[in-house]
Amino acid sequence: MLLEDLKRHEGFSSDPYIDVLVKRTIPKDELAIIEKWLPKLNLTIGYGSLVKVDENEAEYLLEKRLTEKMNELVKYVDFWDDLTQSQKNGLSNMAYQIGSNGLMKFKNMLKAMKEKDVEGIEREARDSRWYRQATNRAENIIPMLVKVVKE
Repeated sequence: MLLEDLKRHEGFSSDPYIDVLVKRTIPKDELAIIEKWLPKLNLTIGYGSLVKVDENEAEYLLEKRLTEKMNELVKYVDFWDDLTQSQKNGLSNMAYQIGSNGLMKFKNMLKAMKEKDVEGIEREARDSRWYRQATNRAENIIPMLVKVVKE
């Protein structure tokens, strides 16, 4: 389920692209030049692969990166074993998108998760730049984060 959620959220493109968050930081005149030449360079600027890949290779890379993120979370989140599978999936999805270090900045949300404070989890997740920038994805992940009862 987590892998399928990530595939849906991340999407797939075998062609080079500029990540939308990176794109916002590039001046328009420079962006026009980059977009003109990028397809000819056969690389990706952003969070994707550095070379053109097919869907099988992309899935392999996704699984590899996801495993790395989950291993980091086991180390960083001292109550990981107390979380439901749904919560682990939600945190892993967030860490894949914003990085483990980015996720660790959600101190109040993580504290609420440790305390099984459903309202606090939801409030802190929604009161974030992550939520404002990736609202649709966040709306899919928040229900995972608030499932505090073991499945």
